[in-house]
Amino acid sequence: NLRSAVTGTRPKFDLKTIDGAITALKSPAINTRYLGFMALKRHGEKAVPALEKMLSDPSANRFVTARAIWLLPHLGKSGRAICEMLLNNKRDPQVRIAAYRAFRRAGQDILPYAAKLATDTDTGVRRDVALSMRDLPADKTKSIFITLAKNLEVDDKNALEAFGLGAANKENEIWLALKDASEQRWTERGLKITWRLGASASVPDLLNLAQSKEATGEQRAFAIEALAFINDKSAANAMLTLCDNPLTKKDATYWLFR
Repeated sequence: NLRSAVTGTRPKFDLKTIDGAITALKSPAINTRYLGFMALKRHGEKAVPALEKMLSDPSANRFVTARAIWLLPHLGKSGRAICEMLLNNKRDPQVRIAAYRAFRRAGQDILPYAAKLATDTDTGVRRDVALSMRDLPADKTKSIFITLAKNLEVDDKNALEAFGLGAANKENEIWLALKDASEQRWTERGLKITWRLGASASVPDLLNLAQSKEATGEQRAFAIEALAFINDKSAANAMLTLCDNPLTKKDATYWLFR
């Protein structure tokens, strides 16, 4: 294997000083910037003014700036306060995402921040909120999913998938919460969310919708397709029921034998 290296003098920095640690943090070398990160973490709140200066520099490399954001939650109350301010950054959604991820990585309670960002105008921010709910229990996240669902762009496959991944292993609880919170369950948004969640709790409602003479053809087809993807015995029984119904026999048979 061939290796290339830049010739010249190695950069000098003193990790015992804040300026030296900042220099190390800006390094393109992973091991060097890690040393800078840990040194600044040891400096604590005394390092906050230097990081603020990095953040306010309009000419700064945005990836280097992100390292400063990543560090803030580790620097006491003043560091966390600045990171919270960045959640309100109106100019760049990537800054809001970085600040949110920084809190999450630092082991902070992210639920208050998730509730705030669940109404964010940017799809990417809301997507990150949804994904971050994955390992948190339903009783603490139901209200956040209800808020996310109201603005979910269901035609954006990444946004819909993030919503489903965030609800993993608590699909029934989330779907029932959404059902209780919405009077218009079978809109396009409601159908696609139900399809992605694949909750066994939705089987009776989907079966009723598929058999309803008031349902549109599109609603009926989507309900049958949603049932086809639910990995539960109740869904299989529902499909068999639909195979005996002249109204739904064609679509149900198609999915049953596919």
